[in-house]
Amino acid sequence: MRLLFAIIITVFGLYSLKAQSTGDSLELQSILKEVLDSHPSVKEASEALNMADTKIAIAKSDYLPRIEGDASFSHIWPVSTVSFPSLGEFQFYPDNNYSAAVNVSEVLYNFGHTSQNIKVESENKNLADYNIRILKQRLTSVTISSFYALVFIQEAIKIKDIEITTLNDHIAFLEKKGATGSSTKYELLTSKVKLSGAQSQRVELVSMQQIQSSVINSLLGKPVHSVVLVKKNEVMASSSESLDSMLNKAVSQRAEVQLASEKEKIASLQYDLVKTQDRPVLAGFGSVGVKNGYFPDLNVAKLNYVVGVSLKIPIYDANKKKNSELLAKSSMNNFGFETEIAKRNVSNEVVENETNCEASLEKIKQFEMQVDQAQEAYNLALINFKVGALTNLDLLDAETSVSQSKLYLLKSQIDYELNLLKLKISLGEQI
Repeated sequence: MRLLFAIIITVFGLYSLKAQSTGDSLELQSILKEVLDSHPSVKEASEALNMADTKIAIAKSDYLPRIEGDASFSHIWPVSTVSFPSLGEFQFYPDNNYSAAVNVSEVLYNFGHTSQNIKVESENKNLADYNIRILKQRLTSVTISSFYALVFIQEAIKIKDIEITTLNDHIAFLEKKGATGSSTKYELLTSKVKLSGAQSQRVELVSMQQIQSSVINSLLGKPVHSVVLVKKNEVMASSSESLDSMLNKAVSQRAEVQLASEKEKIASLQYDLVKTQDRPVLAGFGSVGVKNGYFPDLNVAKLNYVVGVSLKIPIYDANKKKNSELLAKSSMNNFGFETEIAKRNVSNEVVENETNCEASLEKIKQFEMQVDQAQEAYNLALINFKVGALTNLDLLDAETSVSQSKLYLLKSQIDYELNLLKLKISLGEQI
């Protein structure tokens, strides 16, 4: 009867643990939001967008004029002179020369070179955006893996605590029976060995909990030594889409494929940009200022200006353009291959995660059946134990089978949720 009472207390404790408030526990969505909003790697990648805007502004600056001030002073000796009879000596230049001017220059037309460069930099900004999406996707994957590892460990520790409590109750029961000579030393030692094994497993689980908590805390930017408590999500429904539909969605939505395609597009724009290297450049220039040295009053500063246009026509560049085109063409081909590789990798991920989801569902069904069978076997063992047909160890084995079956079921449920989230990530969906 004492053993029966201990079992009732144990079962009641299990339900009490499940009913405890989880107000301090963290949910997956809140963890993900904080990680993706505050992680330094996301901020670092976001800064690339600001750099991209600056590079676009630099490229557009070729449309604007260049204005600069220029001032100089120089002393010359000797100075060329000429003498005329009865007129005296005349200098060609003053001893002290000074000038100040404002110079303006602007490219009037360069046959599309500037506009092509702006297109390249604009697409590079898209590249930075795809890099941010990929980084967030990776952080999401790491976060959910650690989250569900913590969920399993927390629940496993609860199950293990109940198992340890039950074993302690069994040992206390056997010790009392031993005092009256109604139990053997073998039963007591066997129970203690099982208790030691359960306690060792709990120590290992606590160690794993600390490690996974450290990972979560590191992602959140919090002290790594604190233990994180997480709240288990409701079991999600599986996707009803066909595999072909999921593959098409993944190829069209995954940032890795879009990134590779964007690189291919940029390489094509770079190729077009290279082709503008030997195009003429038509520019205008102007300058206004003051300087001395004008005849006949060489030392008097006078206002002066100059305006004009220039046309620069490349004639021979030592095959620089030709080789640059070959290099750009090769880059286009490489990024084309990269796009194809990305599509294949994404397809493999989708198939792998979809297969794992199906396998997890099958495991859930099997372990649900196993839990029912283990529970039924335990109920029968309890009845036989009451009538003296089974020993205390037989009942303990039956109870341990129930605990292990529940642990396996929990693991398969968590694997299913994790695999389903990984499938959504592999499809390019936002979690």
